[in-house]
Amino acid sequence: MVETVENDPVADSIRTLMDQGSPWEGTASELLLALEGIAGERMVNSKRWPGNASALSRYLKRVVSSLRHTGICVSFLRKRGDGRRKQIIRIASL
Repeated sequence: MVETVENDPVADSIRTLMDQGSPWEGTASELLLALEGIAGERMVNSKRWPGNASALSRYLKRVVSSLRHTGICVSFLRKRGDGRRKQIIRIASL
């Protein structure tokens, strides 16, 4: 199962984000922007990269247990604000 995220550019970018030391929290759109800054243009334009925030969220839900095996905890929270519900993603090192 860990094998599924070992050679994955998104998981690699998440690991790099976690190497910065503090937990990350925000929307899927915000996370996608943060990861794009880490991965670089060439990887972001590849077919292996999620094309939008919804695709990133689906990807994270599929690999959450694999990421946990590598020491990264991903959780999904629902928050209300401005009359709307938002899904917040929290990523932290174990």
